[in-house]
Amino acid sequence: MAEQELGAAILGLGIGRAHLRAYQAVEGVRVVAVADINPTALKQVAEEHSIPFATTDYREAVDAPGVHLVSICTPDRLHAEQAIYCLQRGKHVLCEKPIAISPSQLAELRRTAAASGVVFAAGHNYRFVPQFAALREQAAQGVLGELFLVESSYIQDLWGMRSLGPDYWRFKDPQDLFIGGAVHNVDLLQWVAGEVAEVHAYANRVLDFWPTENNFTANLRFRNGCLGHVLLAVGAKRKRKFEVWLKAYGVEGSAEAEMHEPKLMLDRGDDPGDSPREIALEKADSHQREVAHFVACVRGKERPLVGIDEASKVMSVCFAVVRSVRSGKVEPVEYV
Repeated sequence: MAEQELGAAILGLGIGRAHLRAYQAVEGVRVVAVADINPTALKQVAEEHSIPFATTDYREAVDAPGVHLVSICTPDRLHAEQAIYCLQRGKHVLCEKPIAISPSQLAELRRTAAASGVVFAAGHNYRFVPQFAALREQAAQGVLGELFLVESSYIQDLWGMRSLGPDYWRFKDPQDLFIGGAVHNVDLLQWVAGEVAEVHAYANRVLDFWPTENNFTANLRFRNGCLGHVLLAVGAKRKRKFEVWLKAYGVEGSAEAEMHEPKLMLDRGDDPGDSPREIALEKADSHQREVAHFVACVRGKERPLVGIDEASKVMSVCFAVVRSVRSGKVEPVEYV
């Protein structure tokens, strides 16, 4: 697409507000439509940012005049349905994770995306966190040697959500938290170590107000023989409410990074000194980088870092983990 001004629509004004700020930082893009089921939030955002079209019906926002691309930031169960609607109308799509919550949803979305001829990108914004990208680069360049173990944790204190009451959408429409949260960790691990062949997982329920299991531990076996581990713990009571770790171990060295610290810890056995090497990195807004990348893809300058194929691989692993929790057995990853 030529360097004309692009019009964006944002569906959902939760994390959608971060997308809105990100679009405002990209030259040649204007948010022209927003949708949300909360009329108060809708009115506030539209007035504050001078957005010409606001509606409680996502279809009206997608079909509004001047919309070329759409950010889907609504509750998880709506992502696939809304992405399909957008793609069928020739709109470029940036869809927050998870892109689907069932294999059947995912299969339909894949078919639609393949036939659409427009850009589909999944909102795996942690790939745009500099320290995670740096770890992946070290591994890809062979600095760590052959990888034999990778792990990632997603630790969050969600006890405060009890106050939201039973009508909160995550409680009214419960889903497996691994799909909505640990999807980030699975994506990072496959980005670093390749495709997963099989999984084995356990889960328990600590948050008594949450209708499904809320803590998971999953072991992964990659096709190349590397092993992996994902920890999702949202029932922790902590001063630091949220953190994500990524670690990789190879025969030549190891590396680790944490989302809040813009640095990479690189530990090679043959490095001089007694301490790991600390590589300082710039702090960055991952959503802003993600949206800028998406716009560049729409303009034909880049290819999606996480397109429909990559995102589908991630979801397929997540579905296998949930199956393993239910069956208590090792489950193969059935790639959709």
